[in-house]
Amino acid sequence: MIKLQTVAASVALSMFASAGMAAVVTINSVSGEWTSSTPGDVYGLTTSGSGTYSEIKWGKPYGTEQSGYSFQGLIPPPVEVDTDTGAEFDLGIFTHDNFTILANVPSGAPSISSANLSVNFDLSIDGSNYSLSQVYTFAHDETPNLEGVSGGTCAYGGSPGSGINGTSGCNDQVTAVLNEGLSETIIIDGMEYTFDI
Repeated sequence: MIKLQTVAASVALSMFASAGMAAVVTINSVSGEWTSSTPGDVYGLTTSGSGTYSEIKWGKPYGTEQSGYSFQGLIPPPVEVDTDTGAEFDLGIFTHDNFTILANVPSGAPSISSANLSVNFDLSIDGSNYSLSQVYTFAHDETPNLEGVSGGTCAYGGSPGSGINGTSGCNDQVTAVLNEGLSETIIIDGMEYTFDI
């Protein structure tokens, strides 16, 4: 009963300044690290890795694998950012490993309800170097994997093994949110650059 769901984390860089202005943005490095989860007492919770690859795992496995998230940082090609339209580029790949975990655990919560990913960027804007840190929260709704249950329904997408629920069990729901209070902006010559997910 395995389902892997992979989503590229697309981050848009927007520049707010005089119309017609543009700047070349070059991302030199991207690193990420899973820093915390809610609740904090999840059964089997582990984090590992940092830099270009990091993962967080949780739960008592039904088989051999825990559920989890991973982040793989990517370096996109340089992009010209126009003040009128901004620009979008991929900075990494977020993966949710939706393995079946058990609801009854000896202690703690059976699953996370959210996890925080701290992403660090080294970049240059028109040749000037900067470092930024962003914190993204991934809200998580763990759903039972009901494979083999006659007439079972999934919280998202109908029956187990059909439609968006693929061939095994039910999808969880994951929602990525930028923590505005933990984000940074850059101001260069009166122009403000911000990252939005």
